[in-house]
Amino acid sequence: MKHVQQHRHISATVSGSLSQNGVQALKAPQGYRVLRTVAFVVLLCTALIACVLMSGCAQSDQGKEQTHAYESELMDKGTLKVLVSSEYPPFSDGGAEAMWGYDIAVAEELANRLGLALELVPTSRDTIIETLACEPSATASEEEKPDPEGDIALAALAITGERDEKVDFSSWYYVGNQAVVTMKEAEQPSSASSARASTDTALPRFVKSSTAQTTGKEKAPVTFENTAEFDPETTRIAVVKGSTCMQTARELTNEKLIIEYSNARKCLQALKAKEVQAVVLDLPVAEYLIDHEFSDMRIIERIMTGEAYGIALPTESINLKDAVNEALAAMEEDGTLTRLQEGYIGSSY
Repeated sequence: MKHVQQHRHISATVSGSLSQNGVQALKAPQGYRVLRTVAFVVLLCTALIACVLMSGCAQSDQGKEQTHAYESELMDKGTLKVLVSSEYPPFSDGGAEAMWGYDIAVAEELANRLGLALELVPTSRDTIIETLACEPSATASEEEKPDPEGDIALAALAITGERDEKVDFSSWYYVGNQAVVTMKEAEQPSSASSARASTDTALPRFVKSSTAQTTGKEKAPVTFENTAEFDPETTRIAVVKGSTCMQTARELTNEKLIIEYSNARKCLQALKAKEVQAVVLDLPVAEYLIDHEFSDMRIIERIMTGEAYGIALPTESINLKDAVNEALAAMEEDGTLTRLQEGYIGSSY
């Protein structure tokens, strides 16, 4: 009996021992799996963080490359030098220290979006393309190529095939039309003397009144109702030198009777002095100058040319052109161009 009890005690002890070892045997694999899971999570998080950091560095490096790509084409690093017309309101006007207008506002916005300082370079409108292209003057030799004066030109420049042969153009930032301007109808003279005085002032500077009287030639009319009244053999028309208004003027009169002036104001002053009988200008320019400075003139016809104005660049400024086009597209999309047009030009043009 005692032997049997001892056997049971030994069996129970062994059984208990096996039971405890079994639990430990079961618990060991569960702990290993927990540790392995934690390690995997840590490795995964580390990998994700590394990917994010690498992506950020790649984007940063890419941004630096893009910035360097177009900044290397600038005359001065960090500065955008813009050739602008000094006398072409409402696109640009005023002195070098106080220039204003639609083109000036676009230049300011463009420089801001490119992260560059802005420097305006007032330039004669009739030579602005040649200045940007660094073309030598007529009297200079081919070796005497002038130094560049600007990175881009922003001067109400319509994109044409002729201009595109000398410089490159951005996408359009404005679409414009033209206008034909004449004097308003003057009051009829009340006496023969006043009529004679009117005749004298209406003649070209190189024709004396006595000559006209002896030859029996009649003076050309001071004003017109429309361009259908123009006589292609006698009607003298003024245009800004180098402008696309020359093409319109050629359709209205003999090319020999077209006189070019350096800016719009001089064209209208010539009309006032009766050196010409009509002026062809870009419509916004004609509207502005008549409203503010030449109230004795009027627009007799609007020519719907639908010309696209672009920003001119040197042909080698490929990266700068891409950056300018991206900025213009963003300005068009967010309404900036429309807002600036309405502020400086109006919505009726």
